[in-house]
Parts: sequence; C-alpha cells; structure tokens
Amino acid sequence: MAGVYVVVGWLIMQVISVMTPALLLPDWVDSLCAVLLIAGFPIAMILAWAFELTPDGMKPTKSITADDSITSKTGRKLDFAILGGLALVGGLLAFQAFKPATAPSPVAPSEAIEASIAVLPFADLSPEGDQEYFGDGIAEELLNVFAQIKQMQVAGRTSSFAYKGQNLDLREIGRVLGVATILEGSIRKQGDRIRVTAQLIKADDGFHIWSETYDRDLVDIFAVQDDIAREISTALMPHLMGDNAPVLDAATRTDVDAYKDFLEARQLVHGRSDFNKAKTLLEGVIKTDPDYAPAYSVLAHVEGALSDAPGAYGDTPLSEAAPIMQAHLDRAFALDPDLDHAHAAQGLLYSQLSQSGEAISAFERALEINPNNLDAKMWLAFEFIRNRRHRDTAETLMEVFNKDPLYGPVAKNAVIQFHQIGDMERAQQIVDRLNAIAPDTPRTQLVNANFNYWQGHWGEAMKMLLEVLEAEPENVRVKSDLAYAYLTLGAGPEVRQYGNALYEVYGYWLEGDMDTAQTKFEALLAKAPDSALLTNEYINLLASKGDFQDVVDYYDATWRDLRDFEKKTFNPYSEVPPSYASLALSFQKSGRDALAKDTLARMRTSIDIDKAGGAKNYNIAEEAQWLVLTGDHDGAVAALEARFETDTIIPDYMLSLWPVIDLIRDHPGFIDLHARNTARINEERAIAGLAPIE
Repeated sequence: MAGVYVVVGWLIMQVISVMTPALLLPDWVDSLCAVLLIAGFPIAMILAWAFELTPDGMKPTKSITADDSITSKTGRKLDFAILGGLALVGGLLAFQAFKPATAPSPVAPSEAIEASIAVLPFADLSPEGDQEYFGDGIAEELLNVFAQIKQMQVAGRTSSFAYKGQNLDLREIGRVLGVATILEGSIRKQGDRIRVTAQLIKADDGFHIWSETYDRDLVDIFAVQDDIAREISTALMPHLMGDNAPVLDAATRTDVDAYKDFLEARQLVHGRSDFNKAKTLLEGVIKTDPDYAPAYSVLAHVEGALSDAPGAYGDTPLSEAAPIMQAHLDRAFALDPDLDHAHAAQGLLYSQLSQSGEAISAFERALEINPNNLDAKMWLAFEFIRNRRHRDTAETLMEVFNKDPLYGPVAKNAVIQFHQIGDMERAQQIVDRLNAIAPDTPRTQLVNANFNYWQGHWGEAMKMLLEVLEAEPENVRVKSDLAYAYLTLGAGPEVRQYGNALYEVYGYWLEGDMDTAQTKFEALLAKAPDSALLTNEYINLLASKGDFQDVVDYYDATWRDLRDFEKKTFNPYSEVPPSYASLALSFQKSGRDALAKDTLARMRTSIDIDKAGGAKNYNIAEEAQWLVLTGDHDGAVAALEARFETDTIIPDYMLSLWPVIDLIRDHPGFIDLHARNTARINEERAIAGLAPIE
C-alpha cells in the first residue's frame, strides 16, 4: 500500500505541475498539493493497517479471521500496480532525459520588446500628503525624456497612471501594458528637502534592474530627473542601440515654485477638470519665469479649450481666443523651436480655424519630435476625419490605443471608425484588449455597448448602457448613446427621456408629432443658427412633412449657392452628412430641376470622397438615397440590403423618417426588406423590454 501511495502521489504531482500554469493557477497550488499528499501518507498507512478490503467491502482487520482474509490476492494486485506505476515513472524520466532540447523562440530585434517601459506615478510619502501632483509631474517629465529615445516603446500616460494607488503585481501591470520594464518610485518632501526613490523592474519576473535614492534640496529636482533618466537609459542601452547611447536633453529648468504650479496646472489640463484654475496657475508661472517655454505652450492649449470652438469647453469667442493662443505659441517657439507640445497646440489652433492642411503639418511635426505625444496623434486623427480620410483615422486611433488603451475616448472612437471602414475584426481586438485591461468599468462597458450595437445587438447594448447609467447617473455620453439606441429601435417616448434637446425633437418626430418637432427645432436653431447638425436635420424634418417649398424658401433665404450650403452644413465630426437628399427632393418637387441635378452631382462627389477615404458602412444608406433620386430603385434596394447584411439592422428612423424612402415604399424588394428589418428590430426590442412594433 505504501508503494502504491508513493507512485500514485508522484504521478499526481506531475499532472499538477503541468496543469497549474495551463490553468493560470498561482504557484502556491503546487506546494499545497505536495503538503496534502505528504500529510495523507500516514493516514493511508493507518487505514491500511486498521481495515481490510473484502468481497463484502471494507471491514476492520481485527474482525476478519485468517481463513476469510484475501490479503494475498490484494497484495499480488498491489504488486502489479506498483510495477506498472514504476514502469510508467521510468518511462517519463527517460523521456525527459533524452528528449531533444527546444531552443527558445527568437525575438525579432525590430520588435524592441526589451526596450519598452511604463512609468508609474511616484507615490507621495510626504508627511502632509499634499505632493501627489508633484509625484505625478516627475513621472510625466520622465516619460517626456524617454520619448526622446525613438527606439524605446513608452506606455501611455493615462494607462500607466490608471494604476495609481493600486497595490498590484508589477508583473501583471507589465503584461497588461505590454512593456518589459516598469519604473516606479516615491517622493517625500519635508521642508526644503526632498527624497526621491526610483527603481527599474523587469516586468516578466519582478526582479530589480536598478534602484537609487536621492536626497537633495528641492531646487535640485531637475538634476534628480536628469540622473534618473540617465541611469535608466544606460540600464536599457543593450536593448536600444548597442554601445551608441542616445544623448538626452536635460530637463528644462525654472523656479522650483513655478515648476510646482506648472505641474499642478498640467494635471488639471489632463483631467479636463478646471481650465480656469489651470490658466491662473500658468499665468503665475510666466510672471515668475517669463522664459519658461512649456508654460506658454500649455497656456495656449488652455486658451483654446476655453474658447467656443467645436469640441472646446468654454464660451470665449474663437475670434478673441485665437490671437491670444498665437501670441503664447510665438513666445514658446522663440524660446524652444523644438517643443513638441507647442507644435501640437499650434496644430490645434489651425484646426479650430479650419486650416486643415496647416493643422496636419503641425501635428506631424510634433510627432516627428516626440512620437509618444498622444495629444498630437489624437488631434491628427480628428483632422483626418475632417478630411474624410476614414482609413487613416482608424489606423491613427489604433496607434493611440496601442500606446495608451485608456487614453480619453480613443477606444470608442476607434471602434466607430473601424465599423465605418468595415473592419470589425480590428474593432474586436480593441474590445478584447480593453476587457483584459479594465474589465467591468464604465469606460469598458460603454465601448462594449458600442461594439454590440454596431453589430446589430442593440438589446444587449442597451442593457450595458443602462448598467453604466446606474453607476454614473450624470454621464451625458451614456444618455446620448441610450437615446440613439431607442431611436434606432423606433421607441419615440423613450428617446425623449434623457434630457438631450436634439433627441427630444427626434422623439416627437418619430411619434409623428411633426408640429411639435418643428417648433422645438426652430427654438434650437435660434440659439445655434450656425449648427450644421441642426440645420441639416431641420431640412430633413421639413421634407419629411412634405413641406418641400418651405425647404426651397429656407435655402434661398439662408445660402448664396450650393457651395455656400455645403460649406455651412458639412460637419466632419458627425455621422450626418449635408442634407443633400432632402434638398434635392425638394428641388425636384418644386420644379427647380437644374438645382436638383447640381445637388445630386455634389452628393455623388461627397459619397465618392468618403469611399476613397476607406468608408464602406458610412455611406451605404447615403448611396441608397442617391440611387432613389436618380431613378435606380432596384439599385437603391440592393444598397439597403447591403446595409442590412452588414449590420443585421437598419435603424428604424432611416426607413420611417427619411422622405426619400417614400419613393420606393411600394417596391417589392423594399417591402420584403422592411418586413425582415422590422422582425429584427422586434427581436432587439424584446431583449430591451419593449413591445413590438408593426
């Protein structure tokens, strides 16, 4: 019995040693199983001595006579079991001893996996606990230094800083961020002295590569940053450029108190939390040190954020903000012509002024200086949208996501853009990685919901969005997504419940209360007469009501010609194109045939530009309307079929509200498609808890 126990126990341990890593079990599982097997040995021996196996089951040994005992038979069976087990053990040992060694898979030098780093925010160990922004600032300054080394892969700030205050295994952080090394540290400020501790750790095994502690006067903080950067670049040099060490620029010096204010202001800008306070702090920095170039650059960014430009956060007229921004940028360039953030902020100003070519050049210059400037790369992606370069937009957003998966809304925007170009496989990659990095977070749920509804799974998407809304009741983005989901499924009253003025109008429109919808549209337009989105949808509403002459009169009173119409109604950041179809239909119905023909020609050009930029799903529905208006009704139905095949659902509002669709409602192919689409909508409505529609 002892022999059998030993052999079986050894075999069990071999199985456990193989399954533990395969099942991603912790290392202590092996040790626990070994302890249990050792502890079980004396128990097995006692049971074997005290009990005997008989044909009638287990019985105490003392109750069995010698004539009834079958120990001789059992012993022979155990002998065979031991011999078989030993043969198996011997075979396994021989296989392990003589099997050919397997060489590790080589890593291509171009991948530069070893030359990658994540810089975690430095922990604040100061007695007052009031230096958090200072520790974050030091970490970010080091990120900027490492960005000078073009051969080094640097994890993005947002994703690295997501681990602030979390006592997680550094090996797991390295795996999630895809880096080989991690820099972490702490600061402790007391009076005018500061202690900075930094350590560089291998992400695969948690071993230290280098560590150092610096005790300095606070005024020497820049020298500390230089020392840390130099030590780390030296430690990683074998993986970078052999013996050719890059020359790193020294940290930009300034007054230490001004530097603290600069770091705090930059933190506010990153958090989009209080631009006005950031502006006050930066103006103080410049007053203290008029030659500190980074302060001018960030201040220009802040002035742009406080303007009324599209996507900004303030109400200062851009006509007033732009000259101030340019003055700050001119000063920054005079002090440091190669300041990457200044070039990025210059591109932002050009973008706000609709100088797209100049904006792209400025962003590309910023990225040439610092390939890790994710603000510049994100702004470049949006500039590609303005130019309808959908494929370039998706790829640029993917680059941002790969460097910093938690950066702003990059994941959601990337999923949208990959849907636009018909590449849901890449969108799936984004969703999978985000779920691995930050599972069950509102950000991830929002991306999951978007991914689901771009695949037609609107009911599941709405469940996810409602969960996020429960966790974040004031999340405007989630409310907007929910309203759009209800609009897609034809649920008018539900569209109106989320406090979005535009979706409230859509709700009345979907319910057939056209007069209320028109009144509310006109009220919104009175407040924002230059809104391209509102203008386009107002034209669509009038045409949907059959008020074609009103559309023509509105056009005559508002625009000089079709070129002016296009310029004022093209919104590159919206999925809603200029309302060519409703305008062309209104011209046709009103006898303005020349204008109708010209409008359709411009509509065709717009569709072709989008296609050339990589758009597929983006303009299928737009092309269907063009085909209807040019008389190709069969082609229009085929285009709508393509949209249905791709997304499995055509949003209900497209087939219910678009006035052009009325021209093909009696087409047999459309009747069949509409029935199948309504059935799919009802499937998703059931998942969302909504009654079916006819």
